[in-house]
Amino acid sequence: MGFCIFRRDEEMAGFLILDIGAGTMDVLYYDTGSGLHFKSVVRSPALTAVDKAASLPGDLLVVGIEMGGGSLAGILKQRAAEAKVVMSLSASATINHDPEKVRSLGIQIIDDLEAEDLRKKGRFSVL
Repeated sequence: MGFCIFRRDEEMAGFLILDIGAGTMDVLYYDTGSGLHFKSVVRSPALTAVDKAASLPGDLLVVGIEMGGGSLAGILKQRAAEAKVVMSLSASATINHDPEKVRSLGIQIIDDLEAEDLRKKGRFSVL
């Protein structure tokens, strides 16, 4: 997934471009006024989430928005076979946009507000 943020005013015009992939996140900033640019390739946030999901102990609560799919969906399916996995409706799109398909994997889906309340109770490891 890539996107561009463009800012134009009298003093500065530039581009910030992010390409977030399965393994890396590519960052490019270009200042059109000076011609200066910055490029970086860093580890994808999706991989960090996979590592965290694999290492968190006990039952798992997944909140937030859709992210990554692929490897993250795989580790969440594995966790659901071993422990209780509860996902907010928004986060469940990481596995599949059809909530019934997610439920068929043994993952409980709850409303986003209910997930936030559950997070505050501290009974689950939170991703």
